[in-house]
Amino acid sequence: MGRDIAYDHWSCDLLCAASSPDLYRINLEQGRFLSSLSTHSPALNVVSPSPVIFMGWLLVVARMVPYIEGFDMRTRSSVGGRDVVAPTRDIYQEVTALEFDGDEGFLMAVGSSSGKVLIYDLSSSYPIRIKDHMYGCPILEIKWHQTLNSERSKLITTDNHIVRI
Repeated sequence: MGRDIAYDHWSCDLLCAASSPDLYRINLEQGRFLSSLSTHSPALNVVSPSPVIFMGWLLVVARMVPYIEGFDMRTRSSVGGRDVVAPTRDIYQEVTALEFDGDEGFLMAVGSSSGKVLIYDLSSSYPIRIKDHMYGCPILEIKWHQTLNSERSKLITTDNHIVRI
């Protein structure tokens, strides 16, 4: 069963996260399936390629457990993982949404199944900010939005009850 798809514009790959330990890749330029990436998880929830960092070599997948795993797309290998929901001190959480900022690609927003959004700077292992939607519902979607009135991007997050900016 498919859970998330993302397009990597550097390689023309369509990346598919599913209820299996493999991240499936379809090259749209060649029109064929490529070898899948193996993860250290029984299933994947979210896939998000970095839009800017070093010409798109960083790909992050969110696993069923509260961990994310990064891949170097140049070598197609895992570069490490991290428990990103631990700072909320909630147990039995999953990562349900993940998005890099579009400006520099050094900020990453992570949504949890308990309704919390954590904003990370990739140079730090601790979140810059933790926001709680206060409903306890999983975060469904995260988007970074650039406005004309501000230099900094705004973060838009949503769950079953509310959209927050």
